Amino acid sequence: MENFETEIEELFTKAEQQRQQGKWQNSIETWNQLLVIAQQADAKKLQAIALLAIGVDYKELRQYQEALKHYDEASSLFRQVNYPLGESGAFNNMGEVHRNIGQYQEALKYYDLALAIFREIDDRSLEATALNNIGLTLHTIGKIQEALNYYNQVLVIRQEINDPDGEAGVLNNIGGVYESIGQYEEALKYFSQASAIYREIKHYYEEGLSLNNIGEIYRKIGQYEEALKYFSQALAIRRKIKDSDGEAKSLNSIGVIAQYMGLTEEALKYYHQALPIIRKVNNRVMEASILNNIGAAYEILHQYQEALTYHQQALVIRQEFNDFNGEVKTFNNLGIVYFQIGQYQEALSYFNKAFAIVKKYPNRSVEATIFSNIALVHRNTNRSTEAITNWEKSVSLTLQTRRNLLRENRQSFIQDNQLHAIALTDLLIEQNRAERAYEWINLVTTFELANYTSLIKAKVTNPQAQLAVDKWEKKTRELAALYERLQNSLSESLSQQIRSLEAEVNQLAENTIDQFPEIAELLETTPEDINKLRANLPSDTVVIQPVLLTDNNIDNVPNSIAVFILSKDQPLTVTQVSINPKEFDDLISQYRNKLQNRRARGYKSVGGELYDLLIRPVEEQIKTLSPNRIAIIPTGKLRYIPFETLYDQQTKQYLIEKYPVHYLTRLSVNSLESEKQAISNQQGILALGNPVPVEPYSLPGAEAEVESISQILPGSEKYVGKKATLDTFKFQGLQFPFLHLATHGCFQPEGCCFKSEGCSPNDMDMEANTILFANQNSFHIRDAALLGMKNVELITLSACQTALKADSDGREIAGLAYLFERAGAKAVMASLWGADDETTKEIMVQFYQNLDQGMSKVDALREAKLKHTKRHPFYWSPFILVGNGN
Repeated sequence: MENFETEIEELFTKAEQQRQQGKWQNSIETWNQLLVIAQQADAKKLQAIALLAIGVDYKELRQYQEALKHYDEASSLFRQVNYPLGESGAFNNMGEVHRNIGQYQEALKYYDLALAIFREIDDRSLEATALNNIGLTLHTIGKIQEALNYYNQVLVIRQEINDPDGEAGVLNNIGGVYESIGQYEEALKYFSQASAIYREIKHYYEEGLSLNNIGEIYRKIGQYEEALKYFSQALAIRRKIKDSDGEAKSLNSIGVIAQYMGLTEEALKYYHQALPIIRKVNNRVMEASILNNIGAAYEILHQYQEALTYHQQALVIRQEFNDFNGEVKTFNNLGIVYFQIGQYQEALSYFNKAFAIVKKYPNRSVEATIFSNIALVHRNTNRSTEAITNWEKSVSLTLQTRRNLLRENRQSFIQDNQLHAIALTDLLIEQNRAERAYEWINLVTTFELANYTSLIKAKVTNPQAQLAVDKWEKKTRELAALYERLQNSLSESLSQQIRSLEAEVNQLAENTIDQFPEIAELLETTPEDINKLRANLPSDTVVIQPVLLTDNNIDNVPNSIAVFILSKDQPLTVTQVSINPKEFDDLISQYRNKLQNRRARGYKSVGGELYDLLIRPVEEQIKTLSPNRIAIIPTGKLRYIPFETLYDQQTKQYLIEKYPVHYLTRLSVNSLESEKQAISNQQGILALGNPVPVEPYSLPGAEAEVESISQILPGSEKYVGKKATLDTFKFQGLQFPFLHLATHGCFQPEGCCFKSEGCSPNDMDMEANTILFANQNSFHIRDAALLGMKNVELITLSACQTALKADSDGREIAGLAYLFERAGAKAVMASLWGADDETTKEIMVQFYQNLDQGMSKVDALREAKLKHTKRHPFYWSPFILVGNGN
């Protein structure tokens, strides 16, 4: 008996050593020796254990039928000797094999058998294992909600039995489900929880896995620097613990980021580092992923034969391992290569193969890409209707994903996924479907700042979000009641009460928008918003909205500007102008620099070039509509240039000499809609100027400016020097229709000072996006919404500073207008750069005099500027009117 036990123990030890060395065939031979001994001794339980072990080794060798045969024999023997733990283990392994070979219903059957036994013997840990395996299988076949239900059962059990390792594992799985359906915020939450647990229990291998998962989410929403940070952390951990498999995965992930950032050669270096490592550890599935990525890199480099070679190698492995998610990506990539070499039917064949798989095993982002690629083929084979249909499906899927993202991630996600929308818009324009093109391109323009009115009567499915909205609405009604009281009497205590409640209401709105994707989604542009804008446009106004359709990297989709023309009663039109994006960007920067330098020459020539690109192509449409004014909706860097300075070199006229010009944001529809009473019925300017009359902050011309304009409209009040306080602005501002701030405003992203090399003690030093008041107190415009301006016709900021940098996108200018509009002001007038004191005073005085004579705001500003157009635009053009021009 002692010899028997010793021999058995030696065989067990030998087999385990062989397994650790990956010598699966040798291990099988050893287990068979043990099986013979057990059969001779009629030790059925030992026979079953040996059979189970042999099955495991056959599974590792991917000899699945042999594995199933041995598992089945093992389960029968375990049943005979009444050893339910062994029987359930055999069932669980049979489920795993069926899952590996794509027989998912069979897998579920065996997992259910195992689960029943685990529950019968009350082994909670193994019960959780079976539930987890069922969840994995359901996720694979696209039954998302059912998979989540099982994973959540696992999570409860792992927490109940205090199994942090198992808890983190299922958190990772839940994150994977949300990732596959494009709910990246949820995925990020679960991956982060898993990573924190692994770090706490010092399970570094799993922590590296979770960090890589987090990096993948940031990659998918376009935050590449953040993704790179997590991939690098994962790589450091994996190298430290000598996890070669993980090291290769992290190198691959970093390569993907390099490729997305346009560093294709750098990406190839990482891929080629990863490939020999992954081959050494014999991870064939990961090897296929790296091969696929190498192929994609060669495709970008136009080395198509190399690309095909690597993709085909990847496909063989992925089909061998039933890696359906990988297979769909490789089919898609093969389609791209064949598309690039002009073999469109072959390309379509591969895209359709990819699509057939993704319909069975959903992945929203991959599906969107496939729809777009199919659309490309249709476009290049003159099947425009099919191309439009597929691109609309692609963009719709992208918008569905955005729906689940928090505000902070929406911008980068949309920028990273705008190619399909640009291609769709371009084709719709080509097919003379301007209305539809305008609708789609606005749908994918993510909001930059919140329009709180979108929360009024909002209904969402998330109960917590709905409670937050309802609370906001209640507070908003309370605020409205206080404003009603304000109509009858103004007191400092009532002002303070209003300001306090405003702060609470608007902070609650911001918190709600930041916390719930459902609420952020309410702020996005809809077709109804576009219809509302057009319906509320004055009948004598034409809107010009230039939209850049650039950096698309799509064959046969040219880089262009689409100039849309909107009016109240006429069909929308669009004209497309081809451009070189880099040259156009440089042209804007050059023009802005010439405008803000009073000594610069050649501004008419450069302004003429921009006129020819932005105005001349639509000049005839504008003339046909015979407008009394033009409203511009600029985007990106176009926000830095005053369109009224664009110069027609044929007629030798600035645009302002032809038409009054003002600007709209997407929020401007609210101020347009709210315009009910005439300016002449309103009285009074609250004017504050030169609040810090010492160098380098002193603005002596501002005092004269404030003195002059305060005498124009009856009921006006002025505050200069130490009297121009923030409190005065906050509390007195409640009773005036016109607010005028002749003080420094810094709207440069990096802050403001007078010397380019940095601020010294003698330089003006201001934080970005702030307005200066007495005692060097500053007001940050992010808090503008805390200032109720429901009765404000216009707020004027006459000494702002903005700056155009290489990576500028005009967001600070948009933010300035958005925030004061959101506060309730119908219009905002600000300067794009600090202009000459005396000229500023003259324009402002003339502007208010024109208002007093009954002119509209836009006409009043135009007439004030026209008196100076013989001079350099530096002096007269920086002042722009955003919002209601009436």
